Parts: sequence; C-alpha cells; structure tokens
Amino acid sequence: MRYTDIEHGKMTPRNRYGVRTLDHLSAQTGGKSYDARATSLKQAFAEISDDLRSLYEVAYQSTNHVRDGS
Repeated sequence: MRYTDIEHGKMTPRNRYGVRTLDHLSAQTGGKSYDARATSLKQAFAEISDDLRSLYEVAYQSTNHVRDGS
C-alpha cells in the first residue's frame, strides 16, 4: 500500500521513480501494489486478506510414529 504525495497536480520525478520501483518489486515477487489515493482501502485490505488466506498453509507432522498420544 502506498500513499504518494502529488504536488501541483503531478507527481515529482522522485515519486514516479519510487512508484515504478515498487511496481517492479511487486511484480517480481508476486505481490501487488496499491495506491491509497486511487483504491478503496477497505477493498484493498479485503484483497490482501483473501490472498493471505489462500497462499499460506500451516501444518504439523508428529515424529511419534506409534500415534498413541504420548
């Protein structure tokens, strides 16, 4: 999630570079870049929440091969 200041109706060159860099990093790592000014925060966090629930799994495997509860 990013919030980029806009001066006089335009982004500064530094901000444009930062946005491009974040977009590139997001694309390379399978993530998404959200602009807080152009995206509903409620919708963005709902998407992030859905992604996290579907991308990760936690598991436990016991080393007790007898499986007698000890």
